[in-house]
Amino acid sequence: KAGFSTTVEEQMKEILEVTAGALAQVSEDLKGKIEKEKKANPSKPAKIVAPPTAPAPAVATSDEKEVGAAVVDGKEESKEGSFVTKAVSNSVNVVSNSVTAVSSSVSAVGSAVQSGVAGASHEFQGLLDKAGLSGDKKEDSKEDIDWALSAHNPGGVPRILDESVNALPVVILSNFAAKNAGKKEDLLDVVAGWAASLVENKIAHVIVISDGRENMRRLAKALPSKPLLSISLGDADPATAMAFVRSKISALGPAQGLTPEDEAWIEKLGGRASDLDTLIHKVQNGLNVRDAVQTIVAQGVGELRKAAFGDDVDDAKDLPWKPEQAWSVLKALAKHDELSYAEVLLEFPFKGDEAALRAMEHAELISINATDGLPISIKPGKPIYRYVFQRLVNDNIFRAVQDIAYNNKAIAAEEATIKKCEEELLTLKTIGLDVGGSVFGGTGATGSRATYLLGKMRDSQEKIVAKEKEVKRLKVVLSTLGAEPPKA
Repeated sequence: KAGFSTTVEEQMKEILEVTAGALAQVSEDLKGKIEKEKKANPSKPAKIVAPPTAPAPAVATSDEKEVGAAVVDGKEESKEGSFVTKAVSNSVNVVSNSVTAVSSSVSAVGSAVQSGVAGASHEFQGLLDKAGLSGDKKEDSKEDIDWALSAHNPGGVPRILDESVNALPVVILSNFAAKNAGKKEDLLDVVAGWAASLVENKIAHVIVISDGRENMRRLAKALPSKPLLSISLGDADPATAMAFVRSKISALGPAQGLTPEDEAWIEKLGGRASDLDTLIHKVQNGLNVRDAVQTIVAQGVGELRKAAFGDDVDDAKDLPWKPEQAWSVLKALAKHDELSYAEVLLEFPFKGDEAALRAMEHAELISINATDGLPISIKPGKPIYRYVFQRLVNDNIFRAVQDIAYNNKAIAAEEATIKKCEEELLTLKTIGLDVGGSVFGGTGATGSRATYLLGKMRDSQEKIVAKEKEVKRLKVVLSTLGAEPPKA
């Protein structure tokens, strides 16, 4: 209807409106079928949507980025999207008509969600056992299962849902606001608004699969009247990751096996499925485990250097964070498993620049762990990045160049502080002269303020002296190594 003369956003809205109409029709058809069944069998209880009895997925509960291999419906799954869709689809009827926002920034199904789905499945089978039913669709009719559940579960637990809710179709928005989205922000807002309208008008359940936790804000803005349920996905635990690699490598032949040294190298990769797949591929091509892991780390160094600092100065200017910000976090994470989010945010070089940290998380340089929706700690974006960061920091030339640039920025920040203090001291001096006295050394309000500013200037000056001495030392190191220091 909109035509090609209108904006892309308007065309998208028209397309989604047609889709919403089709979904509404599907919902009405399902409601009609339920009503017919109720009229045809008035003595039968309301239809009950029970969770499936598939085994709980074997995944970790960390806050990292990707899901490892898992067994779902009897099949091995290692792709994040396939696993997420199945896992969430299995539990969507338990969620009722909430909007489910599934964040993979990040992030495996949390242990609470896993135990909840598994517990509901176990309880469901227990009710069938009481009624002498197996739960097998081939052996038990739907009517018998419905009767068993209603007879042995009269309290009306959340699995017994309103027919109108049961009739709602399920819409899954995959790869919502994926990285490198570019200038598609307006289109994402249109899709978010459309998803919100489906929920508000009770047209469909909506499941959103995204690669970043920050996209929750876009959805929450589109649907302010309802809370969003977030399920985080993460890396496989060490035991699962090791079992996955062992099974794949053992399939290559009886001569293939893992030594304790091999397992130590594999542990460096963590539970990231993509890194484990890369390892297996390299082993299949003839590399041993040690060389394969070292190759992955070396490739990660090159990729990270380009992603965090750009190819050149002009490229670095286009990054949503400053080079000194990236270097400060990477250097700290090379020494520590995790950092305090609050401390990093409040200190130089961030000084409250939360957007830079969020951008680094979206680029998968770091992972921000949250508790109750509040950011608590910062970890490497992938488990292997811990060793990539260490490799970068141990590069003497690269470390010296970045430390010089970092110290120059820190010196400039301290000089700016001193200049502000000097300007305020001149103002205070004028105030003191106006009242016929000297502001310095006084005991009044202006005197106390002047004393504070002088102390602040002294601290900044001491930091400048220390950092300038460090810059001179680093320049000597670079000259010894035959490299040129960066321009201030």
